Amino acid sequence: MRTQLWLWFVGMIVTTFPWHWVGILGMPRRMAYFDFGDPAIAPQALSVTFSAIGGFILLTSGILFLVILARGMRSPAAETGAYRFSLAVHQPATVPLALNTHALWVALMIALTITNYGYPILTLAMTEGTSVPAVYVGAQ
Repeated sequence: MRTQLWLWFVGMIVTTFPWHWVGILGMPRRMAYFDFGDPAIAPQALSVTFSAIGGFILLTSGILFLVILARGMRSPAAETGAYRFSLAVHQPATVPLALNTHALWVALMIALTITNYGYPILTLAMTEGTSVPAVYVGAQ
């Protein structure tokens, strides 16, 4: 199980670090393909290759995860025993009912989301000419 976890961790780092690195170097985002022969972006070819290797590491981790799930489903059911909980050193005080339900927390989440994202999205929607031009790389 630890192997699968470490493969996932290493695969994510190996996959995504080159994306951040070439982004800092100026490579355009959202490319449909990478033209290894283009001299303008050829220096980033090694990073793209590392990213593909990281993708294969992630694929290996995913397959290993499915193997672990299948082995777990085929194993015989075991008795887990009774649940035991530790005792508090200091007895807990009563919590107000408003803090113990989901209504307050959902309302706070909605209010914070509107506060954080409402104004920028509204400003962007009301501004004329906010389209982003496409950057074409490689053969047309």
